[in-house]
Amino acid sequence: MAPTRIFACLAIAVAVSACSSSENSPAGSNSGGSTGAYGGYTGSNGGSTGTGGTSTSNPGSGGETGAGGSNATGGSTGYGGAGGASVGGTTGSSGGAVGTGGLTGAGGATGPGLCGLVVERLVPSPGCSAQNDCYGVPTTSFDGLQSGSVLRLRAMLQGYTGPWTWTVSVVPSHTPSATTSASKSGDTITPTLVDATGSIVDIQLSVPGDYTVTPQAPDSTCKFGDGRPIRVAEPAVPQYLFRATPPSSSRLPTVEKLVSADFDASTQALELGALDPQDVTTLWPTDPSRFPLPAYLRVTSPSLTFAIEGDTSTGPLVANLVPTLSYNVLVLPDQGWAPLLAQGTPDVLSAEATLRVSPGIAVSGRAEDAQHKALGNVRVLLRKDTLPISTVGTSASDGSFSMLTRGGTLSAVIVPPAGQGFAEAHVTDDAGLVLPADATSVAMRMQWAALATGTVKVTVRGADGNPLPGALVHVENSAELPAVGTLHVAVDTSPELAIAATGGARVDGVTDAQGVATLGRVPTGSYHVTVAPPSSGVLAVATRDLMVPAAGLAADVALAPLQMLRGTLTGLDSTLEHAQVSAYDYGVLAPLAMTQAVVAADGTWSLPASPGRPYELVVDVVRGSLKRSFVLATGVTVDQPLATAAVPAPRPWTGVVSGGGKALAGVLVQAFCVVSPSSPCVDATMPVAEGVTAADGTITLSLPSLQGS
Repeated sequence: MAPTRIFACLAIAVAVSACSSSENSPAGSNSGGSTGAYGGYTGSNGGSTGTGGTSTSNPGSGGETGAGGSNATGGSTGYGGAGGASVGGTTGSSGGAVGTGGLTGAGGATGPGLCGLVVERLVPSPGCSAQNDCYGVPTTSFDGLQSGSVLRLRAMLQGYTGPWTWTVSVVPSHTPSATTSASKSGDTITPTLVDATGSIVDIQLSVPGDYTVTPQAPDSTCKFGDGRPIRVAEPAVPQYLFRATPPSSSRLPTVEKLVSADFDASTQALELGALDPQDVTTLWPTDPSRFPLPAYLRVTSPSLTFAIEGDTSTGPLVANLVPTLSYNVLVLPDQGWAPLLAQGTPDVLSAEATLRVSPGIAVSGRAEDAQHKALGNVRVLLRKDTLPISTVGTSASDGSFSMLTRGGTLSAVIVPPAGQGFAEAHVTDDAGLVLPADATSVAMRMQWAALATGTVKVTVRGADGNPLPGALVHVENSAELPAVGTLHVAVDTSPELAIAATGGARVDGVTDAQGVATLGRVPTGSYHVTVAPPSSGVLAVATRDLMVPAAGLAADVALAPLQMLRGTLTGLDSTLEHAQVSAYDYGVLAPLAMTQAVVAADGTWSLPASPGRPYELVVDVVRGSLKRSFVLATGVTVDQPLATAAVPAPRPWTGVVSGGGKALAGVLVQAFCVVSPSSPCVDATMPVAEGVTAADGTITLSLPSLQGS
């Protein structure tokens, strides 16, 4: 996802450590100069400028401790310099700015032996539970690992593309059972290669203990880390997440609470807080003159799993927020100003100055091809993290566009007109697109590279071989294109910065009366071609992997009939329970409605599905007036069905919901499972049970067991 990031060294478990080299440097020379010391923090005495340490007989050794930066109140001692490059490193230095504390020291210059090895943990993307492989979010944190899970790692080294070799060993924290793969102290584990180069691997964390992981490039003298292990804990008890949403008239916030799966049979309490009208938060953005500003608002919290949305065109958004929690507010003004991101507790957010919105930083730009010819109808959007931080700029026929944005470390998505041979350009947030908050003007110029292109024409036929009008066709490249153009950025009077853009190409169309969709030109390469029938119910969605050469692609796709996806459920009490299976297709051009089947008395079920398409299977079990739901499996296909699966046993849960100590009626209570190595939960977004409290605040739910009983 993110381009390679270069660090001097990185320990895989918890901290930064020196990388070693097999070369030796002369004693006392500067051939292994380290990065400079960090400036000091505020302390009792002002320190002098910090300097980086030099190498001695052991290349890559740590630098000397840098002195604290000069400060109005005094800087304390700075951190020691990091290990230097094995050859050619220069001494770094840093000085503290008066009144602000020490600044970070400059790094030593890169020498041929510099270790730039980075290892990242890849974790599933949010909302990807319906996909077979959804590992896409990189992190360098290894906290919270539990046995029974899979650890996916990616190794990166500047200028090196593979192959990689990995050594993995584990020292169990207890005596493993005979069934585990690690049967004695220090056992070696063979990781599973995910890609062809071995840069990405899966490691099965079969037992709790200390795992030591060493990736290496065979021809490199750089060794990774200092051997510190990754700590893997015992699996925790599975949990449910309960969400209680009171009626709006109660003026109480929606509350979430984790409940252990081994809860006892006693009545559980869900307290929503005191009935204090002052806890209601009023969110009303204003313009610089303090007049109300019509806008769309989205309120989220790191402590909660849901969002609150509203519109202020007719009045403020009145939200019931928990006074002690911190919230994030996205403000999208109606009048074309840049979005605003605000953060704080409810009392901070309700202050008028917090949501006072200015127009933003003015951006002017131009979109052009490799010959500097203007491109019209190009759309430009800037983001901060995953949220929009600018308005959408659309280029005119002369290529010019304008927009408003906020400052920060940003990413960009630049979408050209479809079918003209240009790829959608992506600039990630670590590519160097940084706009100061006080910038007054920004000039951008997006120039696409001259890529080889080919035309795409797809003919769609029905199962009878006749042309199929009205079919939907989606063509998307199989992998991110490495170099699709350059984004040139100049901020105020600063020199222009050229940022390379990667990209992806996609086009959509509908077949005409002859069953033909003519989609224009795309960059040459490998593409996924997905075709959906004009209506669901008879024909299946089809996907083909095809190459688009410079001579063009003329594909003929015949849609086959739907096939039956079958399975059997065990553990149902057919005398008291009845069940239904629903199949959800989250892929490209998926039908709007899911397909469903009633489970027969013998536990068998079947429903129509498109061959090759992955489905998420959801089972609803009704017993009397109570219903429990669970995700049976994800990634199930007609070709690889889930033949037999057990239905989790019911776990009755009784609770009472109150506010300020008083029972509350009409509260919507939803229970969700929590994804963890010890839980069978695979989708935390779907309620496993829900209901509304009675007049006395009580409610009974039937939960699917998370502990196999």
